[in-house]
Amino acid sequence: MCGIAGIYGPNSKIFNIREMIRIQKHRGPDAGGYYEGDNISLGHCRLKILDLTEAGNQPMTLKRKDIWVIFNGEIYNYIELKEKLGISSFATKTDTEVLLRAYERWDIDCLKYLNGMFSFAIWDNYKKRLFCARDRLGIKPFYYRRHGENFLFSSEIKPLLIFNMSREVEEKILFDYLYYGHYEHSEKTFFKGIYKLKPGNYLLIENNGEFKIRPYWRLSDFPQTLDFTKKEIENKFVEILDETVKMQCRSDVPVGISLSGGIDSSILLSFMKKYYNGPLHSFSYFFDMPEYNESSLIKKVADEFEVSSHLTKMSAEEFWEDLKNMTWHLEEPFGGVPTSAYAKMYLETVKNKVIVLLNGNGFDELLGGYNSHYLAYLKDLSLKDEILFNKEAEIYSRKFKLDKNKVINKIIKTDFKDMLIYATDATLPINRKCLNKDFLSKFQKDFPSFNLKFEDNLRKLMYKDLRYTKLPRALRFNDRISMRFGRELRVPFLNHHLVEFCYSLPPEYLFHKGETKYLLRKISSSILPDWIRNIPKKYVQNPQREWFRGALKSKILDLINSKSFKDRIYFDHKEVLKSFKDYAEGKNCDNSFYIWQWINLEYWFNTFID
Repeated sequence: MCGIAGIYGPNSKIFNIREMIRIQKHRGPDAGGYYEGDNISLGHCRLKILDLTEAGNQPMTLKRKDIWVIFNGEIYNYIELKEKLGISSFATKTDTEVLLRAYERWDIDCLKYLNGMFSFAIWDNYKKRLFCARDRLGIKPFYYRRHGENFLFSSEIKPLLIFNMSREVEEKILFDYLYYGHYEHSEKTFFKGIYKLKPGNYLLIENNGEFKIRPYWRLSDFPQTLDFTKKEIENKFVEILDETVKMQCRSDVPVGISLSGGIDSSILLSFMKKYYNGPLHSFSYFFDMPEYNESSLIKKVADEFEVSSHLTKMSAEEFWEDLKNMTWHLEEPFGGVPTSAYAKMYLETVKNKVIVLLNGNGFDELLGGYNSHYLAYLKDLSLKDEILFNKEAEIYSRKFKLDKNKVINKIIKTDFKDMLIYATDATLPINRKCLNKDFLSKFQKDFPSFNLKFEDNLRKLMYKDLRYTKLPRALRFNDRISMRFGRELRVPFLNHHLVEFCYSLPPEYLFHKGETKYLLRKISSSILPDWIRNIPKKYVQNPQREWFRGALKSKILDLINSKSFKDRIYFDHKEVLKSFKDYAEGKNCDNSFYIWQWINLEYWFNTFID
């Protein structure tokens, strides 16, 4: 895990590649390096994970020095690729050299062979060509901007802001954020003129100046049905999981786990115990409100697997005090209280000298883990199987203690586009009444364009969460927070083979008698004790709602009454005050995201734009 930066163009030397690396040095505190050639400058800061010698430093080249690479991430199958390449000797024990050799052998087609999380840039000095790529799910970041004839790129946005270039707001993205609650859904960022390379895409700048971006992986291209028996499906699922975790335990530095106490991270821990030979440490956070304090449960899970448990507690005051730092590191709007809690947790990894963490993110997006997915599943049933729909709606109503007739009526009347705006707990996260009408009138109310090439509402919604909204947000948060402390975070459940497999499962492997993620729960019966398997899923896992109308109420009032906030052209200040008063009195308080939008944007403007 590292930081990369580069400049390509006729005036590449007028930009300071060293400054681009310095400002993201937190990503790679162990070493730094540079390559400068004709019309090209490459920079790298290294976090040592594999081959801790200087031989693993970057930019890296082969003996002929005709190909140079800067690389952020991990190629997990680098050992298997070494065998496939059939080369008798390698100069290093790194996956970086394997990437170079793979490009040398297969050119752009090397992407087909890579299993990992990565963003990289390869300068081909022979072809005078710049080749850049990002992993299939977008786990590792890649940002770029044009400045005249020059092309600049980086692992973070900050290095693209330091040359007195313009800092303007991309107002359409801001509109999508405020009006629909969507962010990370586009190649555009909140900064006008700065873009992200989309997941599963590569970028080429040829010697003749031709610039092109092309996809090399699309989930919708894979079969959406499996011709397997029930037992074969269960066995294949376990087989992929087993191989994935085995590969992702490879490291020359200590490895730990981010443990939540739920079934996903418990499954991950059970597989890690098989393949990681060193002492295993778990890291977790909890909150200082009793209803959100799961420390005893987390400790019990850690004890079950005989791993060391490190717990950090966050208070409302600590959350507010760290907002300025979090905003600087996250660079764009982020996820509020739970995102900030991770930062304090990573301080514990530093104290305990654990460099790599594995995380259980992904199965909610792959196996229908959200309440909103459940509703989409019921919507599909209402359109094709009335008897099963009524049966499942009754189970759903009992599970959430709701009136069955109201549930049925809501599902029948709900438009699919409304489902695309729901939060994971199926509440509405936005408040459009608080938006300035002049700002709203600047944009057509066209729904963001999601390329949802799936047949049913469930798959469309799950893919939207996986590719455009929930998961991309979580991946950015995870990358920036872990890198803030020079730590590598791995997400085994986003192995592309596992993603392809899960998206070919029929709905009955996702939902069963009121349970979500049914296949995971089924295979866990032979892996986890019943008390872990039966831990109920909590859709609201943090005290943000309570803090905003309690411990942080006065601070929020100060913020929304500040001159800078009042001068923002995006909000109707009278409606903001009224909505917050209602919220503080317990009205319309099912979701606090719209209040977080006010706080988040004010800090963002103060940090990057004002």
